[in-house]
Amino acid sequence: MKSGPRLARTIRCTTAMAGISLTLLWSASLLAQTPKDTLVVAQNLDSVLTMDPAEALEEGSYQFVPQLYDSLFRYDASADSKIGNGIVQSWSMSDDGMTYRFKLRPNARFTSGNPVTADDAAFSIVRTGLLKKPPVYVLSQIGLTPENVKDAVKTISNDEFSITLSKKYAPDLVIAILGSPFTGVVDRKIVMANEKDGDLGNAWLRTHSAGSGPFELVSWKPNESVTLKAFDGYRAGKPALSRIVFRHIKEAATQKLLLEKKDIDIAMNLSPDQLEDLKSNPSIKVQRSPKGQLVYMGLNQANPALKNPKLWEAMRYLVDYDGIAKAILRGQYEVHQSFWGKGSWAALNTTPYKLDVAKAKALLAEAGLSQGLTVDVNLPSGFPYLQVGQAVQATMAQAGIKFELSPVETRQYITKYRARGQTVVLGFWGPDFVDPQANAAAFAFNPDNSDASTNKGVLAWRNSWEIPELTAKTMQLSYIPDHAKREKAYLDLQSEIQAHSPYIVMFQRTNQLAMQSNVNGLVDGSQVFQIYFGGVSK
Repeated sequence: MKSGPRLARTIRCTTAMAGISLTLLWSASLLAQTPKDTLVVAQNLDSVLTMDPAEALEEGSYQFVPQLYDSLFRYDASADSKIGNGIVQSWSMSDDGMTYRFKLRPNARFTSGNPVTADDAAFSIVRTGLLKKPPVYVLSQIGLTPENVKDAVKTISNDEFSITLSKKYAPDLVIAILGSPFTGVVDRKIVMANEKDGDLGNAWLRTHSAGSGPFELVSWKPNESVTLKAFDGYRAGKPALSRIVFRHIKEAATQKLLLEKKDIDIAMNLSPDQLEDLKSNPSIKVQRSPKGQLVYMGLNQANPALKNPKLWEAMRYLVDYDGIAKAILRGQYEVHQSFWGKGSWAALNTTPYKLDVAKAKALLAEAGLSQGLTVDVNLPSGFPYLQVGQAVQATMAQAGIKFELSPVETRQYITKYRARGQTVVLGFWGPDFVDPQANAAAFAFNPDNSDASTNKGVLAWRNSWEIPELTAKTMQLSYIPDHAKREKAYLDLQSEIQAHSPYIVMFQRTNQLAMQSNVNGLVDGSQVFQIYFGGVSK
């Protein structure tokens, strides 16, 4: 009578083994050598939140927007001061410096086949304002708001449109902002055909594309893959490769193994140890690109325990900057302590802070915190944030500050931070356009500290730092027409924030991408959104 259950267990085991065998076969097929016309990229994709250019404001999404959409302007990745090949062919400014007129390049088409018109370009800017998603704060830097954007942006003809500003902003700032990914031109007809409940197509565009860039989106499966296909009708010529597949491989060790087996073409997230180990492999090369992205800590001023400026200063002396850079980051990041990245104009490159526990203890005593304090730290779980967090945790403890690390997936980290749910954040920030105002407006600008603010992309808002006087000062910098005077003003502002703010800026990134030696043509510029796959061949 017992043979029945044993037979059932045998059948179940046989079925399970068959399932495992099929899984292994499927895995083997996935790991086959990459096709000649396809680029396969292994990457941690958990920071990809949307594909809509009017909503994207984080690194994961920023990587894909330039592949799918033509921005109005595109700065040359090799020189941040040089305007490159955007969808705008020419522009002019009125005598009063407040109205800008733009003429589009001829013969550009969307992936739908529809022509790219000035009405599409104007609609894309207006749409960003009306949606009130995080990029709206970028528009606010030149006075464009959800309330006035429809009146400010006008279609003139099929290939010309204008923007009239309420004040005379520095022209280089205006053009830099219009080179941000949020100006990716969307196909108005397609977007509005997919509008639902007045969302201007936002829900649909999160997982679809309607652009005129070198690629179009085939699919995005969160925490699994992103697949792009080449757009044959791209105005600058069809990309060299027909398809790009980004596979969500969170573990760097797995990325390295797949690269060595030639199952992928590029590994995006390898650690310094892994990159060092690949030096002896002649079939693999590493492409290095300095980036404007920073690693920093922010102290939420909604927490009364974190409001004392003496505490801010003490914490600056409780980071072993040089030790972390040498032992952990090893070429992927360098010590940098101001809010605007080295290598860009107007960057402050002084590094006045070193690990000094005795000085930190004295400052904590002045703050009335000799007994120390305990804080929760919100941070991404991937490299280098967890490793840096653990190192900082150790040095903070030497002065009685107990860091309780709460590492989570990047998506969760961003969601919590956008809701001001953190106590201390240890994470990353990169500029949204190629001008020092991009980071000044994040670190030193908070015009509305209420929960209903439309400036939720602002770090000062996310850290509940209410700074009306500093906000007004930061905005004044955007009106300075003289380039040299603007540069001096931003250097002064960085010095002020470096010494007197609830931020501890620690490191600046150098992107290091490991790839097969036959991969060529990947353009990786100084900003996180300046990565272009259109010219890649192998």
